[in-house]
Amino acid sequence: MTTSPEDERARAVPPTVPLPRPRRLLVRAVPGTPAEWTQVTGRVSGLLLAYADVERRGAELPAPLRQRAALRAWARVARPVRAAVGGAGPAALEEIPPADLRTLDATARLLGRHLCRMQTEGPGATPVTAVLAVEAAVYGVPAGELVAQLARVHGVLDLDAGRPSLARTIWEAGSFG
Repeated sequence: MTTSPEDERARAVPPTVPLPRPRRLLVRAVPGTPAEWTQVTGRVSGLLLAYADVERRGAELPAPLRQRAALRAWARVARPVRAAVGGAGPAALEEIPPADLRTLDATARLLGRHLCRMQTEGPGATPVTAVLAVEAAVYGVPAGELVAQLARVHGVLDLDAGRPSLARTIWEAGSFG
């Protein structure tokens, strides 16, 4: 078997492989203390896990709660936030995918609509309102507080890097004792 000079050169020089580009970091001043973020992420995680559980047991849920879409988006958002919170000064966050922020926005809006429905028709009006009522009781807070916490986190994270003072205002306006 004979080889051509081109084959020999191809073997002698390893092919160039582009190096993977590191994820772009987005620097934000994430307000809040580690304890506050632990409470908020725990409550939002618990709420979204409860929706996943009722869906697993056969309840029909609307998008974005359906098929754990909100829970998966929340997991991708919460990890880098929790890792970044607590440092002195601005925290470096991995860029949060815009699709995940849109999912959280849609989730907060959906829960807000169902919160209104719950107040007019009662907590058993839909599977969404039933879970919201149960989870509020578990945490000993009004159902509106759970919805507001998700909306608050979305509002803080959806700001661009040039508006950290507005992020702090949103965070502090939503502080629940």
